[in-house]
Amino acid sequence: MPEKNILITMCGLTPQVVSETLYAFSVRENISIDELYILTTIEGKKYVDGGELYVRGDITKIPSLEDEINRMCQLYNVRLPNIKVLTVKDENFEINDIDSPEANELFPNFIMNLIGDLSAQKNVRLHCSLSGGRKTMSVAIGFAISMFGGENDTLTHVLTSREFELSSKYFPENKEEDEQLKINYFPFLKLRDWIGQDVLERNYSSIIKKAQNNIDIISGNYGKKYGLIGESMAIKKVYRQIEIYSRLTSNVLITGEKGTGKKIIAKALHNSANKTEDSFIHIKCIDIKDTEISELLCSRLTNTTLFFEEVDLLSIGSQNYLLNFIKANENNNIRIITACSAGIENEYSWGGFNAELHRLLNQLNIYIPPLNDRREDVLQIIKYYTERYNTELNQHIKFIGIELLRMLLVANYRGGNVLNIRKWLKKMIDGTGKSKLTVIDLDKLDYVEKTHVMWGFQKMDKDVSSEEKLLPINELERLFFSHVIRKFDNDFRVIAKILKLSDESVKNIRGRFSNS
Repeated sequence: MPEKNILITMCGLTPQVVSETLYAFSVRENISIDELYILTTIEGKKYVDGGELYVRGDITKIPSLEDEINRMCQLYNVRLPNIKVLTVKDENFEINDIDSPEANELFPNFIMNLIGDLSAQKNVRLHCSLSGGRKTMSVAIGFAISMFGGENDTLTHVLTSREFELSSKYFPENKEEDEQLKINYFPFLKLRDWIGQDVLERNYSSIIKKAQNNIDIISGNYGKKYGLIGESMAIKKVYRQIEIYSRLTSNVLITGEKGTGKKIIAKALHNSANKTEDSFIHIKCIDIKDTEISELLCSRLTNTTLFFEEVDLLSIGSQNYLLNFIKANENNNIRIITACSAGIENEYSWGGFNAELHRLLNQLNIYIPPLNDRREDVLQIIKYYTERYNTELNQHIKFIGIELLRMLLVANYRGGNVLNIRKWLKKMIDGTGKSKLTVIDLDKLDYVEKTHVMWGFQKMDKDVSSEEKLLPINELERLFFSHVIRKFDNDFRVIAKILKLSDESVKNIRGRFSNS
């Protein structure tokens, strides 16, 4: 099937830019345009239709844009496209000019829907023009083609000389005039694989939020908004699940070892859905009574997130209350998020948990990997909590010894995960009065804590003393991994063994720090 070329233009009070752009493609670039979209306002459409108009204090006869386009196509023997003039509007509002908050909100949404729909067609090549109309329109069309544009789509701007512009001609009619016209192609980011065809509600602000979330996920910044730290592939999978699931209404079951951040994930799901803080209700199932569950579930709840922590510990009576509540409130905009440390294979792994309730709670699942399986995130977590405890405890730690970092990187985090790092760092930093942390500060930990820290440690340097190499907090991760890569001469198999890293973690570290 042959490719269909669609040109999308904008028209304000100078309709000539539309015919000039069509000329640039049809005549200059020899690209046969099948469909021409002209986006305009109520005021702009007057100039598209032509006639006697009041211009700069005088009554001026304006030619019809479609007539001029037809004349151009006949003169140059090029295809006359199917012309579609669209006045930007929705069911409640039609734009007279883009000069109000309502108009500035409507036009980007309108162009998002148009380009999104056109780009979803097969064998279509879109050509979007930045020329004409208000600057607001240009920004919106540039963003829309970035969100939905395909590999062969284009973004252009046609310019003419001042002399030709003042002539009020609609297109060049000889070689001299042709030389006064230039077409500029602008490269643009193609983000369709992230944003494009899966966006059902093509709302400008919503798409910007989703695009930023995806960028934050890749950069590792997404979780920081909610207190989640890390850039490993394992934790980025969790970030992406949060981003996707926050737009859904299904119940979510969060599983993971103690200290992996299940409550933080639950609040992230809630906050990402733009719900208020007071509509998040946290229930600790380990010590709640059946009467308390019954009283809570019988209260008036709307637009609420109920988070049941350690849900596998609910009594049989409370399970029945919750099951009946879910069945009775399927359409009341109440979301149930649950968390437990047990597996999710079936209800039997929960000691005879109600099978039907298990199914209703486990509509969507997020598994948070333990810190032992994503050790590459440990240094970022150390940096985050060191800076936090500097503030909370009025301390001034600026450096951490490289051997202490090595010990913490390969420590045994089972049974505590991030909570372990927080507890150990707080003990070492509290009241230290120094600007550095080294292996000497491990003396502040008890015997069991030291055992966990020293669990997987193998000396990397012969002398571990108060003179151990210090790394500044603000560049902890980069300098540490750069040091290790140099020390072992880029032998990543050895690095993986020494630092107890998975193949996936080593690949990620190699990509991020090999050239540091």
